[in-house]
Amino acid sequence: MIKKISVAFLFLIIILLVISIFSLPKNYAIVTIINDSNKTLYDINISLSRYKSYFYIPKLLPNSSKTITFKNFSDTHYIISFRANKSIYKEIGYLTNGMNFNDLILLTPLEVNLLQESY
Repeated sequence: MIKKISVAFLFLIIILLVISIFSLPKNYAIVTIINDSNKTLYDINISLSRYKSYFYIPKLLPNSSKTITFKNFSDTHYIISFRANKSIYKEIGYLTNGMNFNDLILLTPLEVNLLQESY
């Protein structure tokens, strides 16, 4: 009897998880920009290619972060620029229409790194 209840409970959890994943709105990219250095970064611009909208972060202190959200995009990638020791510009990642993304972008005075997760 306990086994039947456990199996039924597990089955219910799986069904609820599948429903929640498929009922999420699509075409969202939640991006966390992280200053992964001991220097302050300035004039951070992040946008998606072929889109006019962008986010501007005037200053990002060492080891701090800022989270932003892009929505309703087609196939695209991130465009990032900022100032530290020198000006940095990078086009990075790939976003696919119809999917959601939860990305981390790590910035240092010398480089940009992307950790990407889609669902």
